[in-house]
Amino acid sequence: MYSYASATDAVAGILRTLVSTGHPVNSVRDSMSVGSNFGATPRPTIEMVGSGFSLANPYARIASFKARRLNIPFAVANFLWTLFGDDDLEMISFYNDRARSFSPDGKHLVGSIGKRIFRLDGVNQFEESLNRLRRDPTTRRAVIQMFSPRDLVEPPLDTPCSASFQLLARDGELQWVTFMRSQSAAMVLPYDLFVFTMLQETAAASLQLKLGAYHHFCGSLHYYADEEALVSRILAETPSNDSLLPMPRMDVAPFLCLPELKAAEREMRIGLQKRSSCSFLRSAKLSAYWLALFCVVATMMQRRLGIAVNSELEADIPRPIKYLIDHDF
Repeated sequence: MYSYASATDAVAGILRTLVSTGHPVNSVRDSMSVGSNFGATPRPTIEMVGSGFSLANPYARIASFKARRLNIPFAVANFLWTLFGDDDLEMISFYNDRARSFSPDGKHLVGSIGKRIFRLDGVNQFEESLNRLRRDPTTRRAVIQMFSPRDLVEPPLDTPCSASFQLLARDGELQWVTFMRSQSAAMVLPYDLFVFTMLQETAAASLQLKLGAYHHFCGSLHYYADEEALVSRILAETPSNDSLLPMPRMDVAPFLCLPELKAAEREMRIGLQKRSSCSFLRSAKLSAYWLALFCVVATMMQRRLGIAVNSELEADIPRPIKYLIDHDF
């Protein structure tokens, strides 16, 4: 299993390995799967079975290429949406309208991993895993399940690709192990690495442990044949130095400011929908880290929505995060 220094190196390395050693596989036939365009057209893949890698520095979680731009506002919003335990379509579809195509009722996403992690049948798996580690730091039972037996019987349009997480406290560090049933390497992996390492850092901060290595295992690691041109463009790039930079550390564990994060996201989203400057963020009850992250999202969304960018918000963004908007490819 190979260890990469950054998410950028990981995505490029995995795609390179898939191109050289992957095997062609016929398209799935499931009409409930994006792997068949929901039954409309076949999508064969280039695949490796039973593959994995490690990320030595999970802070270096931004994998972005000019050929495959990482939508930072969506990546951050997806983490927050997961953290909030939501399956509501309203929030996440504002940052990525494609989410609507995965909703059976236009209101919810049945396969939301946030709801499954934090509110599965009344069980907060994340908190229970942290409690296990607090009681027994060497436990191997801090496991969070996302794939449900019900998914085999009544598969939703957004069946989770992630099957489970395992949290391991070793030598004063929190290591994180992700098990994927299916992993789209070109399109989805950059977003998964962002969200999952943010969850890892959330757990580490809550347990007051250092952030250890991140490990990622896949049953099926693949890219689609119709993405071959994209994969070639990605591999032809020389990543910018900024795409290798680590994000700063969280200054406050998000569970300690969850109501403030929820209120700030909702107010920011409503403000952007009304085409406002989101100046309220400067007085929001957020720590420096979370304020900076929200200012990044607000600034980038203002640009994309054609709203005049609030220069005061940009002034609140420190260099370790500001590069995200300075180099918004």
